[in-house]
Amino acid sequence: MKTLDQADVQGKKVLLRVDFNVPLDNGEVAWWEDWRIKATLPTIRYLLERDARVIIMCHLGRPEGKPDSAFSVAPLAQRLATLLQMSVKKLDDCIGEAVQQEINALQPKGIVMLENLRFHPEEEQGGVAFAQELAQLGEVYVDDAFGAVHRAHASISVITQFLPSFAGLLLAREVQELSQAIQNPHKPLAVVMGGIKIKTKEPTIVNILPKAAHIMLGGGLANTLLAARKVAVGASLIDAREVAENKFGFSINDPKILVPLDVTVSTADDGQKPFREADVADIHADEMILDIGPKTISAYAQALAGSGTIIWNGNMGKSELPDCSNGTMYIAQAIAQTGATSIVGGGDTVAFISQNGMMDNFSHVSTGGGSMLEFLAGYDLPGIAALQ
Repeated sequence: MKTLDQADVQGKKVLLRVDFNVPLDNGEVAWWEDWRIKATLPTIRYLLERDARVIIMCHLGRPEGKPDSAFSVAPLAQRLATLLQMSVKKLDDCIGEAVQQEINALQPKGIVMLENLRFHPEEEQGGVAFAQELAQLGEVYVDDAFGAVHRAHASISVITQFLPSFAGLLLAREVQELSQAIQNPHKPLAVVMGGIKIKTKEPTIVNILPKAAHIMLGGGLANTLLAARKVAVGASLIDAREVAENKFGFSINDPKILVPLDVTVSTADDGQKPFREADVADIHADEMILDIGPKTISAYAQALAGSGTIIWNGNMGKSELPDCSNGTMYIAQAIAQTGATSIVGGGDTVAFISQNGMMDNFSHVSTGGGSMLEFLAGYDLPGIAALQ
């Protein structure tokens, strides 16, 4: 990729695409959810130090291609201004004459943030004319939105046709860290995968399995594989279609794939009913799996010990419930204690370690969820290909 250190940004109008798509809490960015914003600060400061005029482009949520005040990026601009301790003006749109006038008036070391790109349907459609309109606002394009590079959107993979284009510091580091982990990891390589749907993570498992010593599963992924192995998982969340078709891209009985030995179960997933620990062979028909149990935590910690590289994406259970957070917490601690090169990704997982003050316990915290998985699956990502 062409990277920021190769770009002439001195005094230039720089269109900076970022991934600030973070959950809002009462219309504000919660302190434990601003990690994606913080991750881009080095790139923003790099540009400001070179007197660039920074024009930030981002999206928030799914406004269905039309303006919606619930998805305005104003809270993102406010949070960025707080972190940088400087003014960040949010504009009323992302294209048009009024926007152009605001940018023409922007002084060196100044920042504006364009309104939600997804207020225009052409963004997600990869519209060429829309990308060209965006490009007319700047002189250089910098992509630092690793969390969005798997999307062939106008501001990601089309705009590069119209401007000198470079990877920001964050995007370059993401590619470097993940490439190292998948192509030349410190061995042995261990992988921890959680979350809901096995379908979204199956390509990553298929690509990594030949290189990994162990792949440890939790959450809905583990439930689905247990069900495929003819274990009665009660009312647990599973991908029933995957189980019925049984067309996994890997052997469901591969000895390198570890599934829970015991679990935390309840008859409700809202914390309103009692919890109990149960071996996976002893789950009642009305119970659902909500976390991994102590035997599983111990087995996974033992499998992680001695690892040279660990990749973790997805929580071990419904960790927003205090009684169901032990698995995710103990796995986080076990990974940190190994001293291995550790890469963590996935929005829920990073939010969990952020909320628990563990962000510095890992070698690299990825800002990508789907993009991280697709990169590790070996896919060509549109946003990265556009910078090559």
